Amino acid sequence: MDKVPGSLLAQQHSGVLLRQTDAGHWHNRRARVGYLDSWVSSSRVQRGYQSQRLVAEYFKSNGWPYAEPAGSGRSGTDITGVIGVDVEVKARRGIKVAEAMKQLRERYKDGVLPVAILRLDGQGEAHIADWPAIVPLHVFIHLLKAAGYDQPKFD
Repeated sequence: MDKVPGSLLAQQHSGVLLRQTDAGHWHNRRARVGYLDSWVSSSRVQRGYQSQRLVAEYFKSNGWPYAEPAGSGRSGTDITGVIGVDVEVKARRGIKVAEAMKQLRERYKDGVLPVAILRLDGQGEAHIADWPAIVPLHVFIHLLKAAGYDQPKFD
């Protein structure tokens, strides 16, 4: 971590320090006694929250009226109000699927469906129905059996 001179700090709010670059873009860092962690572009933070909001709205329009985005910096599910489902929303360049699956594995509880929803580059709001949703294989097998796919009917 780098020691940051006071002149770089533009604003401090709730433990997040903001800095304006030469190009006029705002970036933020979490503070620790005069030190700053790596810069995070505020546009990336906004994209993450916007993606959570879009996923929550999609849940609402499909039968989960209490779905709400949790916001950034909160541990646990990214979408609240979807009882029995742990939703992890990932919306950044270079999404690491293994990282998302590790987060779900660490939070896994019996009776709770873990799912990671990925917003890939180029996938906008109009194509939210096509955003990938991934679950661990053991969960997928359980879902297939619960839906009757283990007992195919031949006509």
